[in-house]
Amino acid sequence: MNDIDELFKEEKGIELKIEKKQCFEEIGKICLKVLLLLLLFCILNIIGEELAQNNFFIQGGFNSDILYSVLVLPLLYSLKDAKDCFESVFIKVWKGPGYITVKRGFLNIGYDKLYIDEINNIELTRSFCGKFGHYCSIDLYAMGGFLRIPYLKENKENFKVIEELMTIIQHNNDKGITPSNKAETASLYK
Repeated sequence: MNDIDELFKEEKGIELKIEKKQCFEEIGKICLKVLLLLLLFCILNIIGEELAQNNFFIQGGFNSDILYSVLVLPLLYSLKDAKDCFESVFIKVWKGPGYITVKRGFLNIGYDKLYIDEINNIELTRSFCGKFGHYCSIDLYAMGGFLRIPYLKENKENFKVIEELMTIIQHNNDKGITPSNKAETASLYK
């Protein structure tokens, strides 16, 4: 049986370390959004009842059902991200001899592979909690391709891999990738 997944898996490469505890940051964000929406509902409800009691703007009483219906959509919108809370637990990243592979998911598994000799830009993104938890996301760009390495731990092994990638990217940008120097670029990461 030919399993296409085996074409993407990297057993002999370097596995980069991912911060698995990042899921607590995502859970905290969702809880904070829900609490803020509930607080907003309570404040607006108190203001509406006070205005109705003083007959200031509202004649005949205040109906909190309308307020509830207005805040349900933002509440549902904030809960839509709950499915991504545990994404960091199921991510694996490998650096092979000429490429980087990212595996995502538990039930729905996805692989993303980007060849190093084609990368021409690298970006780092760090969340507020990532600054204190010592993790970040690295975005790699190539002509016609993009790869995100999310929740990358800051440790010596990952530092060496990213430093090596930056050297290769600098070389790619200095020389430009052409068929004549592709072998020279490939020799940098062997």
